Amino acid sequence: MLIGTYDCVTSMQINESIDWEIFFFFIQILAVQLQGDENEIFLLCNTHLYFHPRADVVRCLQAMISFERIRETKHFYEQQVNK
Repeated sequence: MLIGTYDCVTSMQINESIDWEIFFFFIQILAVQLQGDENEIFLLCNTHLYFHPRADVVRCLQAMISFERIRETKHFYEQQVNK
C-alpha cells in the first residue's frame, strides 16, 4: 500500500561563478507499507545525479544531500509508526 511520496528538485548554492546547471538533481522517495503490517515501512529511493567524467565531487555532494533527505524521510515515518 502506497503511503507517501516525496519528489524533490534540489540545488546547492556554493558560489555565483559556478555553473548552476550541474547542481540541480532529482531525488524520489516512495514510502510503501505491506497490508496488515503497520509497523514496517519501506522507502524506495531513486535519484539522477550529474554525469561528467571529472565530476566525482559533484556526485558525492549530491549523494550526501540525497542521503540526508532519505534520513529525514525515514525519521518522519518512524515517528508516524511509533504514534
